[in-house]
Amino acid sequence: MEAHERERIVAKLLSGITFFTFKEKRYKIINPTPEQLLLAEEIALEDSLSLSFKQLLSEEEAKQYLHNKKIWTYDDEKALKAAEKNLEDLKEALYKSLYNKNAQDAVRKKIKGTKKAMTEAMGRKYSISPMTLEYHRRSIKNQFLCAVCTFDEDNKQMYNTKDFGVTDSTLMERAYEARENDVITHEDMRDVARNEPWRSYWMVSKQNLFGNPMLNLFGPTQSEAVIIPSSHLNAYQRGMVAICKMYDNAAQHPDCPDDEVIDDHDMFDGWMIFENRKSEKDKKKKRLDEIADQKGDELFFMAETKQEAREIHGVNDETEKMRLERRFDQIRRSDGVLDETDLVDVKMSLRNQMMEQVKGQGRN
Repeated sequence: MEAHERERIVAKLLSGITFFTFKEKRYKIINPTPEQLLLAEEIALEDSLSLSFKQLLSEEEAKQYLHNKKIWTYDDEKALKAAEKNLEDLKEALYKSLYNKNAQDAVRKKIKGTKKAMTEAMGRKYSISPMTLEYHRRSIKNQFLCAVCTFDEDNKQMYNTKDFGVTDSTLMERAYEARENDVITHEDMRDVARNEPWRSYWMVSKQNLFGNPMLNLFGPTQSEAVIIPSSHLNAYQRGMVAICKMYDNAAQHPDCPDDEVIDDHDMFDGWMIFENRKSEKDKKKKRLDEIADQKGDELFFMAETKQEAREIHGVNDETEKMRLERRFDQIRRSDGVLDETDLVDVKMSLRNQMMEQVKGQGRN
C-alpha cells in the first residue's frame, strides 16, 4: 500500500466521517449516537412487521430455497465449515514452515486456492440475500442512520428523525450509497495498524486517539480533549482498536514471534492458531488430570462418543500419538496376547531405567 493511501485511511478512521458530493455540494456523514442506533433498530423492526414485507423470505426460508434449487445445499454448508478449518490448518502449517521456503511456497498456493474457493462459495450462499427480510431490515436501519447523520458544510443537519420516510429521499439515498461504498478491508486495516502514521497515533494514545476537543460531551470546557467512548465509534474504528490490541497482546506474549511473522498476515494468523490450540490442549489435559485425580505417563478414559474419543486423543502431543500408533501397529501384527512388558516402547523405557541405575551405582 502506498503512503498516501495509508494516510487517507488513517484520516478516515480518526474522524469516522464519510464525505460525498451531491449536486455540486459537499456533505458529510458522521457516526451515530447510541440513541440514534436504538431508534434505527426500532424503526427497522416496525417496518419489518408491516404488510409491505410479507413477500420477503426469512433467513430459514432462504436457506431452504437455496437447498431445493441446489444453489447452496446443506452439504455445501458443511463443506464451507470444513474449508474454514482447513484454512486454519494451512495457516498453522505456514507458520511451522517459517524456515523452509519451499514448503512455504506450497502452503501459500493452497491458502490462496482455499480463499478463492471460499469467496466463490460465499457468493452462492448469500446470492438471494436482497430477497430476505433481514436484508431489508438492515437496509432500513442504515438508511435511517445515514439520513439523520448527514450534514452540509455548514454543519446543518439535513434530516431529523421525523423526516424519515416522508421527506424527499434523494439526498438520503445518495448518502446511503456513499456510506455503503466507503469500505476499509480487514487486510488494509492490518497493514495500516503496523505502519506509520497510525502506529505513532496508537503508541501515544491507544484507543483514546478518537477524540474531538470541539465536542463537549464529558469535559467541563471545550479546551479539554474529549475522549469518544467506544459506543460512539463505527464498526471500522472498533475493528481497528481490536486489531491493534491483537498486535499489542502478541508483543507481550512470552513467545512473541519475529516481525517477519507478524508482518505476514497469514503466517501471523498461523502463529495465533498454533498458540491457541496449544493452550486449549494444555487446558484439556489439566482438566483430564483433575477428573482422574492422578498424574502419570498413561491415563485411560472411556469415551461415550467418537467425537469425545477424538477430543481425548487430541490431548496427546505428537510424540505420544506416534507412540500410541506404534503400539497399535505392534498389537495388530501380534499373533497372540501381548504383555505390557513386551511392548517396544516399554522395553526401551525399562532398558533406559536400568542403564541409569547402573550409571548411578558406578558413580557411587
